Amino acid sequence: MRATGWLGTQRIWCLRIFRGEKLSAGEAWHLSWSYLARFLVLGLIVEAPITALIIAVIVGEARTAAATGAVTPSQLPSWTIGVFLAYWFAMDVVLTFVTPALAYTTRRVRDAIAIGWSMLRSTWPRCAIYALLPPLTLTAFATYNPSAVSPLGVLVISVMSTLLGLLAKGAIASFYIDHRPGVFDPRPMNQ
Repeated sequence: MRATGWLGTQRIWCLRIFRGEKLSAGEAWHLSWSYLARFLVLGLIVEAPITALIIAVIVGEARTAAATGAVTPSQLPSWTIGVFLAYWFAMDVVLTFVTPALAYTTRRVRDAIAIGWSMLRSTWPRCAIYALLPPLTLTAFATYNPSAVSPLGVLVISVMSTLLGLLAKGAIASFYIDHRPGVFDPRPMNQ
């Protein structure tokens, strides 16, 4: 659960790096808990449509299996992978500046969505690389065939995708900070 809050803490970590400051492990722990609720709400909002689609597909496949006398449903329809990848790609683009807004500017998910979408529209096409490159990269990693890669290759790809993800989050955070007034940094209680 706390990992959900880490999404906000990562942005504060980037902000501190840009300012030449540090983020202690204890502060990261507390920040992650403080960000948990707002990022959980955002996750639920984003997950709801795709979860409804998954349930509808599973129910449809179960009904088809029952009607044909199959013991269990066959594989999911081939179109589902494409739809799921398209959905996550679109969400990655749409949420490019929502997560920094939720970490730096507001505690309210509704406000963060409005801020993020507004920033995406107002800075387009300058922000295109920040909005399009990360989901394209993640889609490429998601569609590779792990059975064609050795275990060492899978490890290398996993490490590379994690590092590229952090690099992208840092670049997006920097763009957001440079183009959005009112960025705040929650300080620990004892400072």
